Amino acid sequence: MTLEAACEMLGVENPKTEDIKGSDVFEYYKRGQILAILNYCLMDVKSTYEIFQRIQPFYPLSYADEKKASNCR
Repeated sequence: MTLEAACEMLGVENPKTEDIKGSDVFEYYKRGQILAILNYCLMDVKSTYEIFQRIQPFYPLSYADEKKASNCR
């Protein structure tokens, strides 16, 4: 499932409204447009987190799962 599809399904703002696409990132980097890449990534992270918040109540982590996850950091 794409991020765009998940956003649409869950009513989360689609981060893919900017001109930049994942396949464009290297070209943006070569042109020194680091802020554009940063904004592109931040919007993806924001939407991914909002999706997580929407589905997390349906898939709660147990204490053991949380402990395992904290050990991975």
